[in-house]
Amino acid sequence: MASSVWYCPLCQSEGTDGSVVFCGNDGARVRPIADRGAEWIGQVLDGKYRVVRFIDAGGTAEVFEAERLGSGKRVALKLLHAALAATSGALERFLQEAQLVSLIAHPNVVAIQDFGTLPDSVHYMVMELLDGHALSVELADGPPPVLTALRYVMQACEGLAAAHEREVIHCDVKPANLFLQREPGGERTVKILDLGIGRLFAGSAGRGLAETGIIAGTPDYMSPEQATGLELGPATDIYAMGVVLYEMLLGVRPFQDASYLNVLTKHVNEAPVWHADIAAARGVPPEAADVVLKALAKKPAERQASMLDLQREVASLARLVRGRTSALPLGEQRTLPSLEAAPQASTPATRPPASRGTPRVIAAAEKTPTPVSRGSRFRRVPLGEATGGDQEIAELAPDVYWVGRRNDALLECNAYLRVFRRRGTEMSVLIDPGPPKDFDVVSAKVAAILGSLRRLDCVFLNHQDPDVASNAAAIQQSSPRTRVICSEDTWRLAHFYGLDPQRYTAVESFAGGTMALASGHELRFVPTPFCHFRGAVMLYDPESRVLFSGDLFGGAQSRALVATSDSWPGVEMFHQIYMPSVRALALAVARVRRLEPTPLMIAPQHGSVIVGADVEPVLDALSSLQVGLDLLEPGGEDLRFVAAANEVLREFSELAGPDGARELLASYGSDGSFTSLFVLEGPAQIAAFKVAPRLALDALANEALASLPAGLRGDLQRSIRAILRQQGLEKSGPPIGRPPSGPPRSDRRR
Repeated sequence: MASSVWYCPLCQSEGTDGSVVFCGNDGARVRPIADRGAEWIGQVLDGKYRVVRFIDAGGTAEVFEAERLGSGKRVALKLLHAALAATSGALERFLQEAQLVSLIAHPNVVAIQDFGTLPDSVHYMVMELLDGHALSVELADGPPPVLTALRYVMQACEGLAAAHEREVIHCDVKPANLFLQREPGGERTVKILDLGIGRLFAGSAGRGLAETGIIAGTPDYMSPEQATGLELGPATDIYAMGVVLYEMLLGVRPFQDASYLNVLTKHVNEAPVWHADIAAARGVPPEAADVVLKALAKKPAERQASMLDLQREVASLARLVRGRTSALPLGEQRTLPSLEAAPQASTPATRPPASRGTPRVIAAAEKTPTPVSRGSRFRRVPLGEATGGDQEIAELAPDVYWVGRRNDALLECNAYLRVFRRRGTEMSVLIDPGPPKDFDVVSAKVAAILGSLRRLDCVFLNHQDPDVASNAAAIQQSSPRTRVICSEDTWRLAHFYGLDPQRYTAVESFAGGTMALASGHELRFVPTPFCHFRGAVMLYDPESRVLFSGDLFGGAQSRALVATSDSWPGVEMFHQIYMPSVRALALAVARVRRLEPTPLMIAPQHGSVIVGADVEPVLDALSSLQVGLDLLEPGGEDLRFVAAANEVLREFSELAGPDGARELLASYGSDGSFTSLFVLEGPAQIAAFKVAPRLALDALANEALASLPAGLRGDLQRSIRAILRQQGLEKSGPPIGRPPSGPPRSDRRR
């Protein structure tokens, strides 16, 4: 097959005849195929995006990789074709549709981050930059395995269901618009592309072929009502998804012809044929015929009632393929939230009953986790059982939710949602929405709880750091009602993320530091200057008695969301590095102690949540902890600790090999979320500590022990004890270097 040598910049058709000068479709002068997109490369669009390279072109747009000025973030920039801009009312429809799609915030829908119109009437969208390929590329090599095909369809159904809930229909569902995003470990996540854009060609759902002269969609996947220019609705996407499912299961499309007009005619008039022989040979269960042919019914009312109904039926086929009728395993539940079998109640956690007024941690026996909302992929779990998975929404207390995500880092970022309901009024506040890499998950969880991200009333920011505040701008772009609340000092820097000054309220404007809500509730602001920023402010919810503390009390490291008695070293290290002085901490703790009623749970922006009886000891310890400036001047004992640390490194090198010490030191701060504890002088020589000497030496000893095979740990422990004796440090504090109970460090989760 000859390669294309020209393309039409108006209709985007291509040709192989080099003698063609003008496009036969619209009369536009054709251009060399090598020049496609070249006029945009290097340009700065709307003062915000520098175009880097051409990626692809389709029936509606050209797609480029671009760089956002200021942040350097790489994004996908879609420039809609001139044919779209030329249609009547296109600008208004484009802006309306783009805004609707940007509000969906679903993991199976490509995220729209920005949109607008350039001075020459070219419409653009800015989206997340994906890594992978379209489903159409995979189908070019043949149909995928049956179970893989079903999983792709279930994910696509979930994303389309979220769109339909917001009255957005796709109108051009096809393999080219189902992108297979490459995930760590080789897993693929379906991302729906071009959502709502196909409908722009035909205008609103009620405008048909006779009025516009244009049919939206791709003939091979068009529903009968689409082919005849009738009113469109969710059933149109169900039909197209039925065609995609048919194609992936049988390897052919239900209607094929060299003439597009003939294909459209078949969609309207002919019944699709189910090839039972092909299905049986591929291992497709016989029940698939009923599911697929129902989706391909000529009349919209005879198809599945919704995308979620289609997803349920496809899920039942997946269970048949796997040879069982029970719920899918956990690894597949992430794409089947509405189809999971009810989990069995596990043994209740052994904990004393909560005292009156204590935020209630619901045990499994009291409340089996249930879907947050119909069709949601998230599951609400009690705080005591939460591990921080992307599928979990943890309940800290009634109507208080953890909606963040765990990134397997030393410093995890937490986002919390508080929903107030009383007398028919609902108010919602998202606390510390987190960094851009968490936006998709955080926004989707919020939407699952509230029904839509645009129902979010407020975002509260403890301070301005990117890992705390940068998602606030994206949320305001997605939700026209959301107001940002923070201190004036925080706003001075946070507004550079692109926050709307018309939707900002300073905490200083609330009399007495208390914000009264329309629901009859109140929130209290607790200023904590220089912890770790001049304008830092904690947020206290007296009804749930949860203190949202920002950076304060952060750093507790735990496999779960609840801190344990072993979490204190992480809190200590975090504060010693990032807080300025013990005086700042003492002031903050004193203000916490004045709160009435007293907090019973501390929810920090980093690390794990501090609950119940652990709150008071942490307050006591933090109020006198030497940090920052208090630790800058080393004393004689500090020098002995440095000497001891280097001796431990030398002993470790003897046991782990010549590169062992360098690899051990390089592992500190390797995940990018937390700085190293050591100031190095050469690759394997410690010159000073950034935290208290005993804490740093203890951390080094424990990491060294954890990195060794169990048979060698005893040798290193004996050496550590001897080194401490030689340096006169054996009685200067608690024992240093405890034998780990788990596997060597290389196999352990940091």
